[in-house]
Amino acid sequence: MLPSDDDSTHDATVHVEAGARRAVITWAPGVPVFKPWMVTIEQLLSHAEFKPDFAVVSDWRSATGSPDQAFVDAFLVFCQSVRRARRLTGRWATVIAVATTDQSGMGRTAELLASESSSDSRVFTSLDEALAWVSARA
Repeated sequence: MLPSDDDSTHDATVHVEAGARRAVITWAPGVPVFKPWMVTIEQLLSHAEFKPDFAVVSDWRSATGSPDQAFVDAFLVFCQSVRRARRLTGRWATVIAVATTDQSGMGRTAELLASESSSDSRVFTSLDEALAWVSARA
């Protein structure tokens, strides 16, 4: 059974840490689907404490499969336009499970985002390393 592309609000937990100037999104198990992802990002960006220079950690370690090409395409377009429109300058880290590091998985999607948007974005397999990296000031 394939996941539905609905507006489910139970696909992620968004935690904004104003003192640390970062947000952490923890995704529920499942295959990444674009529309719930987009709704979650919009929820983050409209959070009262979130600022454009905050770092974002997107924790996909519970993903049970790779996104399809439609997700990847929509993900890249959305991220590029949102980063420009909202003037987002913070580092963005994507955390994936070691088993999903193949070229078609979330890691590849995040790498495409970084190269296409010229953003300060990296892929990690350790949440602790991702948190340390986004917290480091360049």
